[in-house]
Amino acid sequence: ARVWVGRDGLLSTPAASCVIREREGGVACGGVILSASHNPGGPDGDFGIKYNVRNGGPALESLTEEVYERSTQIREYAIVAGLPDV
Repeated sequence: ARVWVGRDGLLSTPAASCVIREREGGVACGGVILSASHNPGGPDGDFGIKYNVRNGGPALESLTEEVYERSTQIREYAIVAGLPDV
């Protein structure tokens, strides 16, 4: 498995969707998009988290609702020090 991380620039949601569909022949299973969005998230509700599937379009609401529900059960997390920059 590989992760592609956008760096040093901005992409619109349609451009990110195109990358999900087309990069390296369309081998991605989907992509997580962090955006200034109508999907509220973050401590101040000022950004959104979207998951787009293989075709670059939004995931089904049933999937995103399940992801959200599971995220409400997270009680703690850890940040690993010393990882290389990607």
